Amino acid sequence: MIDLSFVLGLALGTIVTGFCAIGSFDRGLDSVRRRSWTVEHMARRRAVVASRAVVRPQKVQHKAS
Repeated sequence: MIDLSFVLGLALGTIVTGFCAIGSFDRGLDSVRRRSWTVEHMARRRAVVASRAVVRPQKVQHKAS
């Protein structure tokens, strides 16, 4: 016959495992949201730095004689 403490321990373990799985899913979902924002932020930063690095031709000043 199955012992009552075994059944209670199994039920408690299942509940704890379920809460851990749900919490881990939520943290992973937040991480994905944050990472996509970080990737977009880094891409924008690189675009700004690259646009500053472009050498623009200087205007040639003609002297009137």
